Amino acid sequence: MTTPSDTLDSVTSPDLSQKGYGTPDQAVVGAEKIPESYNGVKNINVVIKYVQLVVPSKPVAPNKPGISNKPIVPGTPNNPSIPNKLKTPNKPGTPIRPNVPVATVLPNGPRKSVTISKLGTPSFDQKISRNVIKLSRSTADKGKRLPQTNEDNSSERVLVIIGTLLSVLTLGLIGTKKKNSNL
Repeated sequence: MTTPSDTLDSVTSPDLSQKGYGTPDQAVVGAEKIPESYNGVKNINVVIKYVQLVVPSKPVAPNKPGISNKPIVPGTPNNPSIPNKLKTPNKPGTPIRPNVPVATVLPNGPRKSVTISKLGTPSFDQKISRNVIKLSRSTADKGKRLPQTNEDNSSERVLVIIGTLLSVLTLGLIGTKKKNSNL
């Protein structure tokens, strides 16, 4: 805003265009300090501080009677001025999705180092599994049992007892059939 102390003059467009301020209709030219001897003459030597443009506003045209907004018809193009090959029809009921910013795309992570073992040198896990297999095979070959744990092995014992009973019964039946056939 201009105050009476720093307002130099109100000039018109021909004066501003000659001084290089463009061609507005009117402007208020301000100065850093206006001397007391200033009496409104335009040829005074002052330092111009700012130029405030005062453009008169144009009156708004009233609405014309009889012109109403046209209803939106589904399937009509978004912008009729776009060439036909670029027109995209509006789909009713489909919400407009915002563009995904590029910053949400995650960059590729660093590659994990893969160690390839040479032939004949298995990894730590393979060594453990092979040792367990060798241990179980060697104990099975020697007829030894693996060390007993605190777990309940009653189901294994029942199966062993049932197996021996079945074998004794089958041998007994075979023996009695042979005796009956000899008589």
